[in-house]
Amino acid sequence: MPDLLAVDLEPTSASQLQSLIRPYGFSLEEVSAPECLARFRDGDRSALLLNAHSHIDPAGVETIGSLVASLREIDLEVPIFLWADRNDDPDNLVFEVRGIDGVWCPQDDAKTLQAKLLCWMRLGKIQRESLAEGFRGDEAATLQFRGVAYGSAYSHEIFSLAARLGAHSFPVLITGPEGVGKTKLAETIHTHSARNRRPFVHFETAKCSPLKMNEELFGIPRQGIGSDKSGQKAIGKLVAAQASTLYIDEIVRLDLDAQEQLLGLLSQRDGDPSPSAAPRIIVSSATNLQAAVTAGTFSAALYECLSTFMLPIPALKDRPGDILPLAEHFLLDFMDTLADDSDMNVLDEACQATLLEHDWPGNAKEVGERMRRALFVANGQRIQSSFFGLQAPPSLRPEASKTVVARPKRNVGARRSRMHKTASGC
Repeated sequence: MPDLLAVDLEPTSASQLQSLIRPYGFSLEEVSAPECLARFRDGDRSALLLNAHSHIDPAGVETIGSLVASLREIDLEVPIFLWADRNDDPDNLVFEVRGIDGVWCPQDDAKTLQAKLLCWMRLGKIQRESLAEGFRGDEAATLQFRGVAYGSAYSHEIFSLAARLGAHSFPVLITGPEGVGKTKLAETIHTHSARNRRPFVHFETAKCSPLKMNEELFGIPRQGIGSDKSGQKAIGKLVAAQASTLYIDEIVRLDLDAQEQLLGLLSQRDGDPSPSAAPRIIVSSATNLQAAVTAGTFSAALYECLSTFMLPIPALKDRPGDILPLAEHFLLDFMDTLADDSDMNVLDEACQATLLEHDWPGNAKEVGERMRRALFVANGQRIQSSFFGLQAPPSLRPEASKTVVARPKRNVGARRSRMHKTASGC
């Protein structure tokens, strides 16, 4: 079984990829899209690199999205990547073609492309070895997704991938709109790593003055206070995260000088997993970093380094299967702070319809805020759909809600356990 199946790639591209991975003991085989699907059904679990413009059938009716969906129905875990052409926008492809792990581009320089290939080949090998040892079942229960609630297949895939990344030390870029849970994804990577014995270090750039950004991150020489004349550095986040994980949110807020310093730190590792004493770097952005590179506000070299492993999280409205599990998750968390004699209720049909109808521009963060508001307004009584402060769907009125069953007081632990199990895909 080859390590990588290259599906419908141009011969020159396939030859280039083969030359990059062969020296490291990995193999590549070229196949067509129909052959790839047939082999997958027969049990082949090679990592897949699909031409972004592949078709399952000669008539071109079944697009690449259909092919990926068919593959994911068979296996949620095998690494699947797209090979974009020069006119494609990688960020758009990640969101348009659900179920892929990333996009590789012909314009990547050889060193960047090789780093991407080798990292994912290693992950694929680890996965196949795990499967051979019988690693199956409900990963939402098997892996420790602490404090994570979801019900969509996409979220299950992305958190499962994040957990597998915990075993490695290369940098990760998490992208998605504000409030979708990028910090929670970063924490999941840390939790499933050997670094979890040390605290997760979160550098919130939005809460840091631009003038103090470099000081907070890298530390600067202390001046003017007694023994500080020795030239010792103030402890920055990078030092605080030694042998742990440093998560930098909204990395685009770093100035170009700080970006270059961070790039220098990452480049010293030469593409290999870093020593255990060095911090694992995870960054996130709600901004289109490619556009920032074009505008000259973000380092192209740093983007290439970070985008080797990109975990995209779409807006909550594009993951409707996550809405109700998130709502229950926040309700349970907030209820834990209430008195034992509080008479709270489950979300009835009208409440659920109201939540599912909303577009959630604030994403998961807004769900938490709406649940907190509903509990406050309920004041110990049953929750009604109007308590969320959202407009109810036209077909439903609060007074038409069905009678709800009181939430049992002694079963919070059991409900919490059930909540963390994976629900059916959206």
